[in-house]
Amino acid sequence: DEILTLDLGMLLDTSTSMLEQLKLSQEAASRFLESVPRARELITIFFDHEIRLSRYDSENQQGLFDRIHAAKGGGDTALYDAMAVYLSRVEGETGRKVLVLFTDGEDSRSELGLLEVMQLLRSSRVTVYPICFPSFSPGSSRAVKSRAVLQQFADLTGGTLFFPSASRDLTGIYHRIL
Repeated sequence: DEILTLDLGMLLDTSTSMLEQLKLSQEAASRFLESVPRARELITIFFDHEIRLSRYDSENQQGLFDRIHAAKGGGDTALYDAMAVYLSRVEGETGRKVLVLFTDGEDSRSELGLLEVMQLLRSSRVTVYPICFPSFSPGSSRAVKSRAVLQQFADLTGGTLFFPSASRDLTGIYHRIL
C-alpha cells in the first residue's frame, strides 16, 4: 500500500513568539493528524529553546494528541536545529518523507545557520510544507525575512508554503498536502 510508505514529520514551534498563535497551531497539528492516513512512522518535534523529539506509530497516536494540547510556549526558537534533528533521524530511510512545519518562521537560537539547513535539505528526500502562523506585524522586516525562509524551504524541496488565517482554512491545506 503506497500510503503506508509515508514517513511523516511534524515540527511544532512552541517559542515565545508563537504564544498568541499557539492555540491555532495546536488545533492545526491535531487536525492534521486526524486527516492523515496511517503513516508508517510519525516523528514529532516540539521546539523552542529546547528540542523535544518523540516517535509514534499509528497505534499510539492518541498520546500525541495529548502532548500537542499540553504544549506550553516559551523561550527562543531553534527552528534550524530542530529541522536538522529531524533530517538526521530520517536520513537513509526509504519512502516518501513529508515534513509539516508549524511555525512563524523565525529562528533566534540555532547553532546551525540557514545555509547549513538548506544544504541538509538539498541532500535529503524530504518535502517540506511550512504552515506559517505570522506573529509579527505584516510587512515588518521580521515578517518578510521569516516568510522568505519558509518559502525557500518549500521551493527547495517541492513543497508549498501555507498561511491559514483561521482554523477553517486547515482542511483545504491538508488535502493539498496529502
